[in-house]
Parts: sequence; structure tokens; C-alpha cells
Amino acid sequence: MLPGNNVGMNNIETISNLSMYPNPTNNTVTIYAEDQLITKVEIFNTSGKLVAAKTDLNRDSFQFNYLDLSKGMYLVNIHLNDKKLTKKLIIE
Repeated sequence: MLPGNNVGMNNIETISNLSMYPNPTNNTVTIYAEDQLITKVEIFNTSGKLVAAKTDLNRDSFQFNYLDLSKGMYLVNIHLNDKKLTKKLIIE
């Protein structure tokens, strides 16, 4: 790591406690955050367009059904209390 280049270092512990499975998937994905509350989940296509969202969750796990999304890669923003993580999701 380069000196002074610690972008995202505060999220390392949170990332290790977060699971998103199955990935790749063809219809449903589960997000689980150990010892954290998921407050909001947003899914963006590769053009940056919001294609799905769920707010006011306040729970440690959430299952999202993607039957209406096309095959491809998506970015999932997962809001946990005061943190936001982005993970890649592949729809087959």
C-alpha cells in the first residue's frame, strides 16, 4: 500500500462481515450483514442507472428477487447504519 493511500480502509472490517450470495445468480440474492443493520439496498446497471431499490429495511439480512433484470453485471450499494459498501452482482 502506498503511503497516504488508505481510501476505503475503514470498510475492511465491515466487508469481511458482509455476505451476498449466490453470486452469480439467476433470480434471487441474499445479503447478510453480521452484527450490522442493512438500512437500504440499491442496484445500478453498468450505465449508472438505478434499476432496483429497497429502503427502510433495518435488519441484518435481506433477500432480493431479480426476475425482471437482464443478464449482466450490476453494482449493489448496501447501506449499513453509517457505512455504504458497493459489491458487484452478476445475473446469469
